[in-house]
Amino acid sequence: MSLIRLIAKLIVRFPRTNLLILAIVTLLFGWALAHLEFDTSLSAFVIRNDPDMLYYNKIKELFETDETVVIGFKGGSLFSKEDLTFIKNLSKKIEEIDFVRNVKSLSTANLITTTPDMFQVKALMEKIPQSRQESDIIRIHAITNYLYVKDLASADGKFYSLLVDIKSDPKKQRTNEVVKKIKTILLKENAHRKYKLYLAGDAIINHSLGEYMQRDFFVFIIPIYLIITALMRLTMGRWRDTIAALLVITLSLIWSMGAIAVMGKTFNNVTIGIIPLIFCIALENIYYIHDIYYRQLRRTYPDRRGAFREALILIFGPCFFASFTTVIGFASLMVNNIKPIVDFGILGSIAATLAFIISLILIPSFHILLKTLPDLQKKPVLKINAAPLIAAIIRFIERRRRWFWVGLPLLIIFCIAGILRIRAETDHLEFFHKNSEVRQATVFIEKNIAGVSNLEITVDTHIADTIKEPTVLRQIDMLTTFVRQQPKVDKAVSIVDFLKDMNRAMHDNDQAYYRLPETREMVAQYLLLYSMSPRRNDVEKDFVDYPYRLARIRCRISEHNSVETIKLVNRIKKFSEDRLDPALEIKITSYPVIYSNMVNSITTGQIKDLLFVGLTLLLAAIIYFRSLKLGVLTMIPNVIPTLCTFGFMGWAGITLNVGTALTAGIALGLAMDDTTHFLNRFKIEQAQHPDYLENTRHTLSLLGEPMMFSSYVMIASYLVLLFSQFRLTMLFGFLCALTTFVALCCDLLITPWILITFKPKIK
Repeated sequence: MSLIRLIAKLIVRFPRTNLLILAIVTLLFGWALAHLEFDTSLSAFVIRNDPDMLYYNKIKELFETDETVVIGFKGGSLFSKEDLTFIKNLSKKIEEIDFVRNVKSLSTANLITTTPDMFQVKALMEKIPQSRQESDIIRIHAITNYLYVKDLASADGKFYSLLVDIKSDPKKQRTNEVVKKIKTILLKENAHRKYKLYLAGDAIINHSLGEYMQRDFFVFIIPIYLIITALMRLTMGRWRDTIAALLVITLSLIWSMGAIAVMGKTFNNVTIGIIPLIFCIALENIYYIHDIYYRQLRRTYPDRRGAFREALILIFGPCFFASFTTVIGFASLMVNNIKPIVDFGILGSIAATLAFIISLILIPSFHILLKTLPDLQKKPVLKINAAPLIAAIIRFIERRRRWFWVGLPLLIIFCIAGILRIRAETDHLEFFHKNSEVRQATVFIEKNIAGVSNLEITVDTHIADTIKEPTVLRQIDMLTTFVRQQPKVDKAVSIVDFLKDMNRAMHDNDQAYYRLPETREMVAQYLLLYSMSPRRNDVEKDFVDYPYRLARIRCRISEHNSVETIKLVNRIKKFSEDRLDPALEIKITSYPVIYSNMVNSITTGQIKDLLFVGLTLLLAAIIYFRSLKLGVLTMIPNVIPTLCTFGFMGWAGITLNVGTALTAGIALGLAMDDTTHFLNRFKIEQAQHPDYLENTRHTLSLLGEPMMFSSYVMIASYLVLLFSQFRLTMLFGFLCALTTFVALCCDLLITPWILITFKPKIK
């Protein structure tokens, strides 16, 4: 007895035991699923072990800060008593939040002054101004002092800003709590809605991603269930078939996500797109299993066990190979260096494997235990009369066979031309809809005040106390000045700006002395005097490390495009190499830089992905069909959907990013499914229909409906993703739907044409 026959015999012999085992395993995975963690941080989208990310983590730890929340708004009356009172109360409340390192605002800023007798650091706003003259003094300082302008107020003084520095938090749990509390305070302090407040920055983006993820999680599951239930009821015709299919889908979903929790993996805004895919993966074999079962039952009626036993023997091979190709498609994503893409590949591979196992066990066991026999005469509500369509396809292939020789090369050339237009690009602001709160806030603040993204530049001398040397400070000044001149760099602040401000204050605020101190002793004296002030801010925690070996230039940029960020970084690096002392080590990091590193990784990852999945599927097809010729020919209708999808992306201007990069390997893996079932059925029918044209017509008449029905349901499931608030998820869903549609067309047109034209031997 062969292994497949033994498996089929055991499945139909012990249906109650099978369902009991499935129930127990489902409970175990369900318990694990309850402990699944969500990772909503942008750091989840970075390359594994990226040196820039590792260095950025080091910088965050060194300076005890992580992300910055930017709060911006337009005042009622410029620098009025009411506006400044609101800023003071808001700053005080936010400062009381745990894990907030500091709040920079007009009410917390320091002003350095001197008298003939003393050096003094006092508050910029010692008290709420009671007159227009007092307000004007604060306004002039806010818009003329470089330490304040674009941080505390806009350059024209029409808009206010608060910067909230959050302490370093690798897991982002503290950050999310801080953001929630900030939002609560803003609502309370601005109860009368006098001010339109805007929140932006990486911390806000992370928080918004989490909110959108939770919303999408429920938005996806319920509509997909309803759509699939309706479509399967219409296309399958029997409630028992629909219920069996829903059980397979539900168990596949619970098992797959539970398995991820068991493995210690997290759920993020990329892997959430796997939910409709799990539905579609589970549907892969459901239609074909039911189709073969009912064909066998008509022969063995009323012997359901015998019908399922024979059906499982017939369907096991093609179902296994179809699931295997899907696993390969997902597994190809694991060669990528970007964690969410790798996790997506792992989750998809697990889902395809588990769905295959569940389908073969649950569907026969469920049907066998039903007390009543199915009505074999019952027809689907949505009955597609495939005969005219199939006849038209066959006639078209027969009469226009030469068109394929011309049309296919032209289609491939057109798609390749589109592929060559694809740009690898990441813009995390583009992840959100234009009308989303986080995007509107970012646009408002960057338009009226300054950029909300940080760029960190460090100058490492490798020798303690060297930062105090005037020669080194001049080098830092040169670099800071150059950075300020770059497009989309709205502000760049370093230790030199602080020292210049002190030097001017020490010379009776004479603007001519707004320059670096001339000697090391003067630098050391200024820093000592400042450190002795009761109102000092720890300069070393903002601009320099404690041994004065490393200096930090903090930049605010309004550039979110990865390609442009790379250009900016390269310009800074080139300037440093050409103009600065080689003994100084210049490093540039931050989230914009780290995201930009994904560009090359995505491009090289796509090449490796396609090579891996293409060669693996080709080898698998050759082995399964035991024919080199057929294996090669089989790849044609399965490569074309991928070419069409990426060609469309190029012509439509859709960039290659962390979301769209998922489609290549998955498209190839999923496209193989219908082809496998078609060729397997063609082989079975070949004994009775040796003529290739007649057999192709007959096979299409048998499998045309299951192929179309399953594709319709899959396309509908993917299109649900269009309702996501996360644009990457939307694009992924649309591209998967497009790929599925093209794959269906290829299986209805190109696969039959290949069989009729090349007449490959199917062993």
